[in-house]
Formats: sequence, C-alpha cells, structure tokens
Amino acid sequence: MPDYEIKLWSEKNVDLEECAFIKEAYENKKWAFVADYVRTKVLYEQGGIYMDTDMELTKSLEPLMTEDFVIGVEDSGYIAAGLIIVKNKKNKYIKKMLDFYQSKSFNEIEDLFEISIPKVLTNIFKDDVDLSDTSKIIKINKELAIYPRDYFYPLSYDRKNNIFTENTYGIHYYDASWISLTSKISLWLTRHKLGFLSKYLYSIYNIFKKQKKENK
Repeated sequence: MPDYEIKLWSEKNVDLEECAFIKEAYENKKWAFVADYVRTKVLYEQGGIYMDTDMELTKSLEPLMTEDFVIGVEDSGYIAAGLIIVKNKKNKYIKKMLDFYQSKSFNEIEDLFEISIPKVLTNIFKDDVDLSDTSKIIKINKELAIYPRDYFYPLSYDRKNNIFTENTYGIHYYDASWISLTSKISLWLTRHKLGFLSKYLYSIYNIFKKQKKENK
C-alpha cells in the first residue's frame, strides 16, 4: 500500500494525562493498555487504518475499504485489534470503545485481561451481532464487517492450527513482548479458554505484591 502515509504515535504527540485510564496505565508502565487507548482515540478523531507493530500485510487492504468499520477474529474466538479499519472519523463503534476507556480508572482494575482490547471489542459487538459462528463474514449493511481468522490472524497461538487461505490479507505474530511472565501465563490461560484460572493467578500476584509493599 505505497500510497498510504504511516503515522507513528508516541509520547511526543499523545496527551498522556488526558484521562485517568491512560495516565495511570502509563505510570504503571502498562504500555499495551496505553496503546489500546491511543489507537481508539486516534481512530475516533481521524479514522484510518490501525496496525500493531507485529502485523504484516501480505496484500493491499483496498478491497476491504467499502465498509465503515472492518475488524477480524483471532485464534481465541475474540474480536481482535491487531488491525482495525475505520473509514471515517467519529465512528459510533469506536465511540463506544472510547467511552469505555474514559469511564475507567486503570488503578482500580485487578485482572488486566478483563479489559484487554479483544474482550472490550467482543463485549461491545456481542449486543449488535451474533458471534456464535465466526467462521464466516459477519456484516451489518455497510456499517460493520467482522472477518474470520484467515483474513488477518491465520497463525494460531501455538502455530499448530494455522489457516492461511486466498483470503489472507495479513499476519499477526502475537509477539506480546510487552508483558511480564505473570501476564504471559495469564494470557496463555485466557487463550486456552481457562480465563477463570487467570483471575486466581492475579489474585495471588496482588496478595504478594501488597505484602511486599507493606514489608518495605
């Protein structure tokens, strides 16, 4: 897509004190959640295409630019955010995401995977569309298109259930280089439908963290 301009968002052009969520996430060095907020705010204000740094395009996205909002499903079955297409600014679905983040205090959240962007997106869309079968394209007129895994997320988490097809436009590599060992374990549990165990993991982690703080 050589005709497109690539914009980088960082501390230099982002207001990191705009609301409690981004301010507290940044102070806690939870970079992924800072990025969750920033991508949402920028897409709402400007529209365009968002991509994670570990997303590789294999062909032009132009054929998909007919819908107002384009997104895909990942290996877990959740709606993912490694690639988001928003045709015009002030999209109503992006507004719902932005409202969610602006209503939250990051410091009050115990289990971060409860507010991971795939969960946020899935919770937003489940009231508008039937997500029981994500093996086919789900559309609402020209407002929304949710694409199956093979379009943007053909790699499985363990690389054993890959589904590359002629529909594949991009590859998300799930690098997750930003998270701690505790978070990686929790992420693995969540991706393998064992999310309830991640809550116990975080509870134990928070207890030790509190005790360590009290012992200082």
